[in-house]
Amino acid sequence: MEIQRFISSILLTIAASSTFAFSNQEIVTLLNQQAKQSSHLLHRNKHNTSTLNWESLHGPQLGTAVNIVQMKNNTSMLFAFRPFSVGAINKSIDGGQTWKAISTPKNIFMFDLISIDENHLLLAADQSIYLSTDQGEHWTLSANLNRYCYKLFALNPNLILLTTDIHSASASLLRSLDGGKTWTPARLGLDTEYSLRGLGGRDNFLFLGTKGLNISTNNGVLWTQPEKWKSIPVYTLAVSSKYDVFITDNSHSIYKTNAYGLNVEEIKPNFTGYIDDIKIDNQDRIYAMTHSYSPDHSYLYQSINQGKTWKLLHESTQIYNVTTLDNGKMIVSTNEGLLQYDESLENFAKLPITFSVSETNKILALDENNLFAIDGSTSGTLYSSHDGGKTWIPSHSEKVRDLGVLNNHLLKTEWEHLSVSDDKGQTWQEITSPGKECESMSSQQDSLILGCSDGQYLTRDLSHWKMLKNYGSNYVYGHSIYSSNRKSIKYSNDDGQTWKTLLDNLNDHGTNITGYQDKIVLVAVYEAGIIKTTDGGTTWDLINNGIEDYQFSGIKALDENKFIATTQGGVYTTLDGGKHWTAENNGLDNIKIKSLFANQDMVLVGTNGSGVFKASLKK
Repeated sequence: MEIQRFISSILLTIAASSTFAFSNQEIVTLLNQQAKQSSHLLHRNKHNTSTLNWESLHGPQLGTAVNIVQMKNNTSMLFAFRPFSVGAINKSIDGGQTWKAISTPKNIFMFDLISIDENHLLLAADQSIYLSTDQGEHWTLSANLNRYCYKLFALNPNLILLTTDIHSASASLLRSLDGGKTWTPARLGLDTEYSLRGLGGRDNFLFLGTKGLNISTNNGVLWTQPEKWKSIPVYTLAVSSKYDVFITDNSHSIYKTNAYGLNVEEIKPNFTGYIDDIKIDNQDRIYAMTHSYSPDHSYLYQSINQGKTWKLLHESTQIYNVTTLDNGKMIVSTNEGLLQYDESLENFAKLPITFSVSETNKILALDENNLFAIDGSTSGTLYSSHDGGKTWIPSHSEKVRDLGVLNNHLLKTEWEHLSVSDDKGQTWQEITSPGKECESMSSQQDSLILGCSDGQYLTRDLSHWKMLKNYGSNYVYGHSIYSSNRKSIKYSNDDGQTWKTLLDNLNDHGTNITGYQDKIVLVAVYEAGIIKTTDGGTTWDLINNGIEDYQFSGIKALDENKFIATTQGGVYTTLDGGKHWTAENNGLDNIKIKSLFANQDMVLVGTNGSGVFKASLKK
């Protein structure tokens, strides 16, 4: 056994640090070995010899799901961030008119942010709690809890609750009595079978949703559930100054009950769509956010009489959340940006946004001025910039799945619709799609492959389509197609009509594929490594020397020797055909890369939470 391990270690070392021609079976074996050991290679510190200099394009700036947090007792100081992302927290000291990014711990996955007094903030990120004592200017690690920290709620500075791992069997509720420094379990009396939903309270009342509504009047030491509350399906909740609790169940109903569980009243307002969330401001005005799927639209309703009557306050393609401020104003996060209502709640103005919180799942450029991005955090909204990324405009088209270019035609797919633009995205014309539910595109040279639920289709003129007898990510050159999926890598030299298997047994690892002319083909195998062939797939090289993160999101060959690869741990380049890779993260303050575009002049990357970054390749 020890001899086998030694031999495997030798093979892995050779494969990771050099380029040798391996047979198909040998390369599959090495890939599987690399995949098993890749977790040990992630996130190691290494001297950065980066030659690329990245600049943030600060976009897309609009239409992102932004959470707004007000500093306690200071309505001029606001914080903006996107939960479930890695991007920066942005701070405003003038009520949202100007913003600046504040220094936060690097590359942490943020879940929630709260203010606990006039100076202190708590940030739930990854499996830890971070504390700022100076209004967000500096952060320190307050507690490492070894579980994903999800939702924070502060009844007062000395009583803070935290839900963790809410969607797993290990979901728990923790309590801190010292400003977030130490945490103790606080789930006594709660049914451990159900995940945690909704969290709130006032004065000495705490409320928490599981299967029903739970209450604690002793600072979360013990939770009880009145009999009438056991059947209430809890999704979100809000508490009025009179201790009335309003609950949504993610359907068409709102439930109202009092703090002692004496009665439960079901409110069935005549809303359009399903109820997503409910909020109550300091004047006991109630706000309900709803959405409909057909058409896809969001609505914000208001009640000033405890839910008896409601009026429509705002409607938009997407309303993500509502923040009520102590001064009676309100900020609504929509796909059109941040909208601030005045105290009358009759008038609103758009807040200027100079930052991005986009989860950019696709980035594409027609040239240096005309850029396009798909923000996956907003149901696939398409944004365009015609000034090199200085400003971004939403297309007001939701659920855009992918973009492609064919002979200077810009294309987008929207699940059931395929559209083309001949004026750089200014106007779009729907064309007949050859397949059903199409959601991906792969375009190289003069060819485009459209991925649909019933197969893949190849075209070179948008009029004639050939159905391919294979499915995966593709590299096309002439009539040759290299196709890579989670099971195998295949090759066709007749436009996809017949296929030859080059590599098999990829063991369900995802792949990205690229090439340069007919000279080389590269495949980035998720969690396993990058492989390269120069002889049509007869032999392969495993080229990983210098790469420390195998969670690949993109790869591009610019010529026979210059390659760019993006991962969840940053950007890598090689100038010698993959013999040596260099980390290229200088100026890239978010290394969670979601998408890649590169040509001979520039590289664009889309991040998970910080929008688009650009680096020039011009000498």
